[in-house]
Amino acid sequence: MRNFLTDPPPGSEPMPPGFEWIFIVTYVFGAVFLHALIVLNVLAARGLPERRRRALCIVAAAVNCLQVPFGSVLGVLTLIVLTKPGVRDAFD
Repeated sequence: MRNFLTDPPPGSEPMPPGFEWIFIVTYVFGAVFLHALIVLNVLAARGLPERRRRALCIVAAAVNCLQVPFGSVLGVLTLIVLTKPGVRDAFD
């Protein structure tokens, strides 16, 4: 009896050796990227009430624009607010 998870379908060629590493590397890269986003957002969120780290908040807002659809909306609105002169003066 054929194992559907490990054996290739009849008449097809098996996967080349090392092919699974493409998936492993992609997964690890995605996990590291998402964890970096979490750290970036936490650092930016901790700086907002104290009105510090304006540049970090702008970078976090710009990177959050990659997270469609809610991150895009919140990132754009955050960039609009952070570039206003009154907010810029409050951070200085």
